[in-house]
Amino acid sequence: FNDKQPALKALAPGNYTLVVEAVREVGGRELLKIPFTWPVTAVQNGKAQGATELGLVTLSAKP
Repeated sequence: FNDKQPALKALAPGNYTLVVEAVREVGGRELLKIPFTWPVTAVQNGKAQGATELGLVTLSAKP
């Protein structure tokens, strides 16, 4: 993704959270959150480790 895409171009500055969720029909659910700031003015790296449904999720944002 980049800040030239319409959805991100119109995104208001502020603090946001990337949310990744996995849910199974027969049970089991996991929710991971990685905070970041928009617009990106410095390199931001975040990660969250799942325990049951998800593995490691990483976010890397560069200006």
